[in-house]
Amino acid sequence: TRFTFWMTVVLLGLSVPALAVLGYFIARGIIRNLASFHHTIALIEGGDFAARADIKTRDELGELASAFNELLDSRVETLANIQRENEKLNESVLDLLRAVAQLAKKDLTVKIPVSEDVTGAVSDALNLLSSETAKVLQDVSSISAEVTSASLEVQKQADNMLLRAAEERTEVETTVR
Repeated sequence: TRFTFWMTVVLLGLSVPALAVLGYFIARGIIRNLASFHHTIALIEGGDFAARADIKTRDELGELASAFNELLDSRVETLANIQRENEKLNESVLDLLRAVAQLAKKDLTVKIPVSEDVTGAVSDALNLLSSETAKVLQDVSSISAEVTSASLEVQKQADNMLLRAAEERTEVETTVR
């Protein structure tokens, strides 16, 4: 029992420093991994969307880093999709504005490309409007040609009547004398 007592004291004397060293390395690993997370978050806040948590441990922090990286990949892909959609929408709006500029130059033959985005309905409506306006103008032009033809015919008949009236007046004057 004295031997047991001293053996316990010696083992405790050796175990406490060993546990302290082990605790130091465990804490250092956790702090290093958390610092890596903090650095990655700072990079992302600065606009570096390619930054990823570089933690390769097989513990909970490693699993957290893996999930964090997957979340970042998903968000970056979503941002890229939104950017592509914005670019497509901007291009559709520019196409629409170019076509409206052509319509403003009285070019009713322009056909606005109809896209699948929000501008598609506007493009379709403008195409219908320009097509119907062109038909109405064609009808107006046709009616104008008919009115011109009828006016010329009336003018011709009026000129003939005036000529005959002049001839009859001359004949009446000759007869009266």
